[in-house]
Amino acid sequence: MNFDKSISNTFGIKKTQTNDTLSRESHNLAHIGYPSLWQESFFLTIEGLKIWKEKQQILFPNTCCYCKNEKTAILPYYEQSGGLFSKKNTTVIDNIPHCDLHAREKRAKLIVSVAKWNDTVIQLSLTGVNSQFLVQTLKLNTQGDVVPPWMAFPDYNTVTSRWRQGEGEFWWNNAWRPFWDLLPPPEKQRYLTDHPAPDEWKERLNAN
Repeated sequence: MNFDKSISNTFGIKKTQTNDTLSRESHNLAHIGYPSLWQESFFLTIEGLKIWKEKQQILFPNTCCYCKNEKTAILPYYEQSGGLFSKKNTTVIDNIPHCDLHAREKRAKLIVSVAKWNDTVIQLSLTGVNSQFLVQTLKLNTQGDVVPPWMAFPDYNTVTSRWRQGEGEFWWNNAWRPFWDLLPPPEKQRYLTDHPAPDEWKERLNAN
């Protein structure tokens, strides 16, 4: 199902004229014609991967994904696939928090897209109307250690050009680098103790 159709089905809104005055970095989707929608994306940390593999869930705030009311119900988000006469709903995630009011339709008021690059690199994108909820969800799911690069991309050595293009570059700049650059030196040493690195990676990371 394409993104416009998912938005229509989930929120009941239609695409409007695009507004390029807002930066894409604002995470508002006005630039693609949906000024009432927001989007946050993140890669699962090591702890997040454990939760996902065990339950196919992520951490959410205890508030409704659509408004600021307290959570009183949880709903799944489905993706629809198949042809006209063989449509099938597949559960993407099943623990999205709602209040009683917004749980009445029995359909989650949040779009969840999952991109599984490999067993250790999983990216989620959340689209909804409640920007505060999305930011809180982002923070909850980006705490803890990021998967080390030698596990995220075991076929990449430290000097491959693939860290400067494609998936390697995107993951490095959006998952690994923000995490590693903010770690103080004692935490970097703790990380390398908890997640033993090959010698070439020790040399590169200790040089930074």
